[in-house]
Amino acid sequence: MQKLQEIAEQLRRGKNVQNRKLQAWLSVEGYEQYLSDWADQKELREELTVKPSAVLEYEELLRTATFWHNRAVAAEARGQASHSELDDRATDYYERALERLEESVHNDASLYAWFDRDLDFRAGSELQANAGSMPIVVTSRSADNRGGGLAFAKQTKQEVKLAAVEREILNLEADVRGTAVSLGDLLGRNVGDD
Repeated sequence: MQKLQEIAEQLRRGKNVQNRKLQAWLSVEGYEQYLSDWADQKELREELTVKPSAVLEYEELLRTATFWHNRAVAAEARGQASHSELDDRATDYYERALERLEESVHNDASLYAWFDRDLDFRAGSELQANAGSMPIVVTSRSADNRGGGLAFAKQTKQEVKLAAVEREILNLEADVRGTAVSLGDLLGRNVGDD
């Protein structure tokens, strides 16, 4: 137990713990679960690299809308009257993007997992045709990305190792409690009733 707690602390501090060390201190089942969890993480990473075509199309429309929005902001900062026309173009592309996204998720519900927020297209929802309210693809590095979706489940190898060690500690603690109860039953009293 103490060694597992030391390993957990190393992982929390960001120190690397070799797989052979985990294999030595985790139970066979615990180590196999760690390997399975890490395989799942690699599969998730692979899945995140292959975006559906509807997501790619949405990203392109959003990129175009952002381009026009940024031009409108720059024109307004320079005091140019054209900023209103540029802003209208941006809004048009934002609206197209939302319409296309609504149509896509209606046809394929699995696309919901690709976005950082709830895709509620009803009137009055937080989705609006403007820069701050558009859904962001979970793989985006945008500061506006709220996380969630498929990327929410993504963990580093360090996090997967820590989860395996913490799970092993919990299992050992449960075994100790179970043994204490069994011993108490054998003695005909509750352990701790001294």
